[in-house]
Amino acid sequence: MKAVVLSLVMMLGATLGASIFSTTNNRQLGILAELQTIDNTDFGKKLLDTISLQLKNKSPLSDISKLLSDIRSELLNQQEKADAQEGQAARDCAKGIRNYNSRIDKATNEINEAIVSIAGYKRQISSLETQKTSYEAQIKLLGEKEVQFREARKKDQADFTNRVAQQRAVVAALEQITPELEHLKPHGNVHAALVELAKIGRTNPIGALLQVAMTLDPGALQRVIQHLNKLKESVAASIEDDIKAEAEAKRNFDKMIGEFNEERSNLENSLTQTKQELETAKQNLHNQQVRLKNNQKELKIATKGKQQLIQQCDERKARYNSEKAARAKEIKIVEKVLQIIASRLENMQDYISKRVNK
Repeated sequence: MKAVVLSLVMMLGATLGASIFSTTNNRQLGILAELQTIDNTDFGKKLLDTISLQLKNKSPLSDISKLLSDIRSELLNQQEKADAQEGQAARDCAKGIRNYNSRIDKATNEINEAIVSIAGYKRQISSLETQKTSYEAQIKLLGEKEVQFREARKKDQADFTNRVAQQRAVVAALEQITPELEHLKPHGNVHAALVELAKIGRTNPIGALLQVAMTLDPGALQRVIQHLNKLKESVAASIEDDIKAEAEAKRNFDKMIGEFNEERSNLENSLTQTKQELETAKQNLHNQQVRLKNNQKELKIATKGKQQLIQQCDERKARYNSEKAARAKEIKIVEKVLQIIASRLENMQDYISKRVNK
């Protein structure tokens, strides 16, 4: 039927001028007014021009009536197809809008979750950086303490070595002096002792001591020997106490260094773990920032796409409604002409004849 309509359009010739009407009675006047109204529309004018052409070609009105019926059927068929297409287009629009809404909802949720995650990772990073700084400070302080303790231990050990050496020299001197004093026979001659002391001088303190002891009486000498033995025993005991104290100090130092090493190892392990967690948190923060950026972009694209689709659908709907209204008018015109042909053939022939003869 579409081919029929196209052929009719191609058959239209030059546009006819205004129609001349002559009326014989009120009934004819009404019919002519209806035809004039039809003739004043583009579609009606083309339709009447087509009928005029058919009449010029001596086509019977029954053929014209059939042609009009075919045109009406074609218009109805076109509208039916347009309705089906509009229904499908409306469903496609609704589906497209739902898809955009789904993308918008998903992107919005992703954005909200990313914002929350970013805030959480920033707090975590701040906390981990504080922990990292604290562990590093503790490790540094521990190292400084260890250096101080090692220096103190080194000094204590040197003092111990010097002290024990001096004490042992005293013991050695006493061990040398005491036997000689025990075998000494005092002469009580102070002058002779002084003469010998002058000869000895400062080069031999033990010899000098013996010369002094020669001036003592036997009882006093014996008491001196007893005091020297007690002194030797006391110094020897002091040496033993120093050795024990040094051993204890060394054990305590080794224990403390072991505790330092253990604490340092724990701090370094904690620092390593914190650094790893910090790197992971930074990577997670980066991922969430990328997630936020991508979904902000997706939200913008989906929102714009939805707006464009709605505009396209509205424009298509407006075109459909406009074409539907125009087609309804065309169908009404065809039906009106068919009605005139069917019920008022005489008046129709009179009006058409004037178009043919002008």
